[in-house]
Amino acid sequence: FQKEEILKPLFYGKNRPTMALIGQTKKSGKSTLAAMIVSWFLFWGEDFSEVYLAARDKDQASWIVFSKLVKAIEMNPQMLAQCRITKDSVELPDKGSVLRCLPTDVSASGLNPNLVVFDELWSYEYESMRRFFEEMTTVPTRKAPLLLIVSYAGYDEDSLLYELYQKGLKAKDPTFFFYWSHLNQMPWQTKEYLKQQQGRLRRNTYLRLHENKWTASEEAFIDMEKWDTCVDKQH
Repeated sequence: FQKEEILKPLFYGKNRPTMALIGQTKKSGKSTLAAMIVSWFLFWGEDFSEVYLAARDKDQASWIVFSKLVKAIEMNPQMLAQCRITKDSVELPDKGSVLRCLPTDVSASGLNPNLVVFDELWSYEYESMRRFFEEMTTVPTRKAPLLLIVSYAGYDEDSLLYELYQKGLKAKDPTFFFYWSHLNQMPWQTKEYLKQQQGRLRRNTYLRLHENKWTASEEAFIDMEKWDTCVDKQH
């Protein structure tokens, strides 16, 4: 389904989108898919490419998408021979291309990215993070730049991710690719696993993580109907 529903419309249409929001349930392979897209831009994209993994903090950027990318490179001798890997970057000297992890507390001015990946945008809760996102918008100096967002739903309807989610639902921008799924389609997302998670998590947490639905951040401690049944009206 990733090939037909995401990759083909994102990369093989007549007019390639410049922004993509992919919303899926937890453990749907979002970060792995992002790492694959990153490797395509880095190894098979134009020379002198700039690719950035942007995240809430340095640890998130380095250890999720970046770690999957590095593992894929290390498993492929041809790719490994082309690049130099550090703790937060991958450089291809012959192509002049580079990938860097970029936390939100650094300046993004002066960059010329082909691809920027935002992982779990639901956690971008501060104004400084929104400004960082806006600074990383696609540039007109690249042939086919892309800003890629992979995430599951959040719980704040005033958030940056929710605004983009609403924009995607309206489908008025042809340059904005929007894919939002509530399905658990991976073979490891079994009925047994989901039933286990349903029993362990609070209802709203389960809905957000495993059904990719927007929920409130808090749940009522006691339902008012139950509370009212405890009232002795004669007392």
